[in-house]
Amino acid sequence: MRLTWRVSRKQGIAIKAIGMMLLAAVLIGSLLAGTVGQVSADGMPGPQYGERGPSSKDPMPASIELKPSSWVLKLQTKDPSVIVTDGMTYVSVQRLSSMFTDLLWVADYKAGVFRSAGPNHTLIWPKGSKQAVVNGNKRTMAGAALLKDDMYYLPLRDVVKWAGGSIEMKKSGEVEVRYTVRSMRTGNQQQWFWVRRDNGIVYTSTGTEMPHWIGQTPVRAEEEYSISTVKLADDSTMLSVIHSYGPEIVEGQRWQSDRYRMIVYRGKLVRQSFVHYTGRDPIHYPETAEGYALLLDGNELQIVKPDGSLKQRINLKDVMDNNGYPYDIACMVEYVSPSEGIALIKPYRLVKNMLLFDFRTKKVVELYKELLTEDEIAIIDKWKIPSDMGNTGDMIEFVRRDGNELVFKHAHLVNGTVSELRYTLSS
Repeated sequence: MRLTWRVSRKQGIAIKAIGMMLLAAVLIGSLLAGTVGQVSADGMPGPQYGERGPSSKDPMPASIELKPSSWVLKLQTKDPSVIVTDGMTYVSVQRLSSMFTDLLWVADYKAGVFRSAGPNHTLIWPKGSKQAVVNGNKRTMAGAALLKDDMYYLPLRDVVKWAGGSIEMKKSGEVEVRYTVRSMRTGNQQQWFWVRRDNGIVYTSTGTEMPHWIGQTPVRAEEEYSISTVKLADDSTMLSVIHSYGPEIVEGQRWQSDRYRMIVYRGKLVRQSFVHYTGRDPIHYPETAEGYALLLDGNELQIVKPDGSLKQRINLKDVMDNNGYPYDIACMVEYVSPSEGIALIKPYRLVKNMLLFDFRTKKVVELYKELLTEDEIAIIDKWKIPSDMGNTGDMIEFVRRDGNELVFKHAHLVNGTVSELRYTLSS
C-alpha cells in the first residue's frame, strides 16, 4: 500500500520555511555551545574543537594512512620518456621526477652522474655504470644509467624498488607503477625542506645530502596540499603548508582548510602554528609584515621575529568576543602594521565584517559603520546575530595601504555596485 501526501503550494512554502528556521536554530545552537569545527568523515562540520579552535598546542594527532598514486606506462606506444632495450624498461629522469615528487632529482651532466635524495633515501648513479651508491652503500643495479640526447634514463624496476613503490606488468604491454608520495618538498639548492604528509615530521638538507630530522608538526595532508617558503633572513626560513579537503563548494574551493606555518632558524624548527577554517569564502592570511612573520595559531595572532621569538601575541577570540562577534571561531588577518600596532581582521564564515584593531588601546573600529551607507549599516546590524542564512558580511575587501589611508573595494549590499572606499588612519 502506498501512502501519498499532497500539499498546496502555500503549505509547501511554509514547510520549507520551517525547515530553514530549524536548520538555522541548530546552527546557532551549536555555535553558542562552542561545537562548530569538527570535520567528520564526509568533510562536514560538527562538534570537536570547542570555541577555542585547534592550534599547534593541541596533542599531536595520530598518523594517517595515505593512498598510493598510480601511473601507467604504455610500452607499445612511442614515448620519448620511455626506452625498452634488452627486455629492460628505462624511464627518463624528467618523467620519474613528475611521479616521485617527494624526491629531489639532480642530473650533473658535467660530472656525469645522477643524484637523488629524500627522507631516508639517497642515490648516486654514474652514467654508463651499473654500480650505484644507494643510501650510502654500493649496490649493483640491473642496468646502467643511460645518457641519451642529453637526458638521463634509469632502469625503472631499480628506481621503484629503491623509492619504496611497486611495479606490475600488464598483459596489454603496459607497466603500472604504484607509489605513495609521503612528503611535500620545497626550497632550493642551498636548503631543501620536506614535510611528511602522514605524520608531520620535518626534514632538511643541503644539496643532495641525506635529509635530517629537525622536528615534528601537526601537519596531516591527505587530499589537496601545497607547500611554499619565505626567506625571513639569511639564516631563517618560514614554511607554509595548505591542506584543503572535504566537499568542493565552488570550483577550486574546498569546505575545509588547514593552514600550517613553521619557522626554521639556523637549521632548527623553532616555532610552528596551525589554524583551521570551515567555509566557502577565500582565506586571507599574509605571510609577513615589516620584516616579521605572521602566524595564526588557533585564535592567536603571533608577530614573530626571524629567530622565532615573539614580538607580540594577540588573542583574536577575545577581540571578537569583546566587540560583539562571539559566534565565530576562526578569524582572518588582512593586514598588520607591527610598528603602528594595528591590524585588519575579519571573523570567518558567519559574521564577516572588517574590523580595525588597535593592539595598544585594545579598541576596535567596525569599518562598515564608518564607510557604508545607512541602509547597508541597518542590514549588517541585523546580521551581527547570524540568524539570516543569506548573510554575506559587509563585502569590504582590503586592497592596499596608500600613505595614511587604507584602501578597500566594496560591493553594495543592495544593488551590487562596486566602489573604492578609503579609511584615514588617525595620526
